[in-house]
Amino acid sequence: MCRSNLLPLLAGVLLLVSTGCDVVRKPTPPPPAPVERVPLWQAAARGDLNLVQARVGEGADVTTADAEGLTALHYAARQGRVDILRYLLLQQAPLDVRDHRAATPLHLAAREGQLEAVQALVEAGADVLARDQETYTPHDLAALLHHQPVMDFLAAHGGAPVVADAAVATPADVPPTVWLTGASFRVWTSLSGAQLEAEFVQAQFDTVQLRKRDAALVRIRLAQLKPEDQMLARQLAGNAPPRLTRTRGPRPSTASSFDSLGLRIGKGKPWQVLDNCKLLAREANDGDSFHVRHDGKEYIFRLYYVDAPETSLQFPDRVQEQAEYFSFSEQDALRVGEAAKHFTSRILAAAPFTVVTQWEDARGSSQLPRYYAFVVTAQGDLDELLTAEGLVRVYGMHVADNLGGRKQSELRQLEQSARREGEGAWGMEKHARGKP
Repeated sequence: MCRSNLLPLLAGVLLLVSTGCDVVRKPTPPPPAPVERVPLWQAAARGDLNLVQARVGEGADVTTADAEGLTALHYAARQGRVDILRYLLLQQAPLDVRDHRAATPLHLAAREGQLEAVQALVEAGADVLARDQETYTPHDLAALLHHQPVMDFLAAHGGAPVVADAAVATPADVPPTVWLTGASFRVWTSLSGAQLEAEFVQAQFDTVQLRKRDAALVRIRLAQLKPEDQMLARQLAGNAPPRLTRTRGPRPSTASSFDSLGLRIGKGKPWQVLDNCKLLAREANDGDSFHVRHDGKEYIFRLYYVDAPETSLQFPDRVQEQAEYFSFSEQDALRVGEAAKHFTSRILAAAPFTVVTQWEDARGSSQLPRYYAFVVTAQGDLDELLTAEGLVRVYGMHVADNLGGRKQSELRQLEQSARREGEGAWGMEKHARGKP
C-alpha cells in the first residue's frame, strides 16, 4: 500500500482518539487463582480432589499427617472419597500407614461402613488382618457398628479367619476360681469335648481370648464353647477382675420400663434430647467418654457425675488419684479402666441410645469439642450402670438443680451397694486387703 493511501487511514484513527471513542482491545486474562496453602491431609479432609491434586502438583508430601497421625489417605478412606483415595495411591501414598492409635486407612473405612473405599483398599493390597492399638481388625470394627456389607466383603477376602478349636488334654474337674487376677486358671471346654487349661484375657465380639500357662494366647469362637463356658465368658467380659457370682437381678430390657433421671433432667431448658444415637468405634473411647453419631454428625460426649479410671499412664497423677480412691495399685486402676471401657462399648454398641445434653464444654484433647451428657440405654442410665458394676467413682461435673441432686444421691447409693457387695473395683479392693 502506498503512502498516499495510508494518510486517510491514520487521519481516521486520530479522529477517533481525539473524539473520545473507545478503541477495541483484546481483554487481558485474569491471573490464575493461587492454590490454597493447606496441608495435604486437610485438603483430603475437605473432600476437594482439585485441591489435593494441586497440592501434590506443588510437591506436597503424601505422608504428612495431622496431630493424630491421620494422613490424606486416612481422611479419604474415612469419608469414602474413592476418587481421592485412588489418586493418592497413584502418588505412592503408603497403603497401610498407621495413625497414633495404630489404625490404618482400611480400619477407618471399615469403621465408617465405607464399602467402596474398603473394596478399593483391599484391591490395592491393604492388610485385612492389621490390628490397631486395641487389637481390632477392620472386620472387628465393622462388626462393632453392624456394617454388614463391609463385614461380608472383608470375610470373603480373609479378613475374618475362622479360629481353630483349641484342644489340650487336661483334667476336667478343675474348679473355676473366683478371682481372675492374672494368675488364675481353669479348664475351658468346647462343644466337641476338647479342653484347655487357661486364664481368661478378654472377649471381643464373638471370640474369646485365653492365656495358657506358657503365656501363649489362644483365640476361640464363643459359639464353640460349651454353654456354661459361654455364659462365664460373657460374665467376665468387661469386668476385670470380675466375680463369678452376681447378686443383682437382670436389668430392665426397655427404656420405658424404668424411671430415667437423665430423661427427666432433659425435659427442662436448655437441655436437648438426641434420640437414636449410635456409638462410633474410636480408639480414644473409654468408660466415660466416647464418640457418637447423631443425625449424620459426630460428637464426643463425657458423662456427668462419674469418672472411669484411665487406661494408660499418660496422666500419671490422675491414675494415682483413682488408685487411691479404690485403695488398690495403679496397675489395678488401669485394669478397671479397661473393664469400664469394654463395658461401655458393649452396652452402647448393642442398640441405639439417647443422649441428654445442654452442650456444656467438657474439654478434651481431640480436635472435636467434647460435651457433658447423660446417656440413656435400654438397660438404664449409663452412669448408673457403670456405678452399679463398680467400674467408676462418683466424681466429676454435676447438675445444679433438684433432679441433679437426686441423681447424685442415687449414684452414691449405688456406689455404696457396689462396695458392700464387692462389685468390680470394690471387689479388687477387698481382695487386695485379704477380705472374703
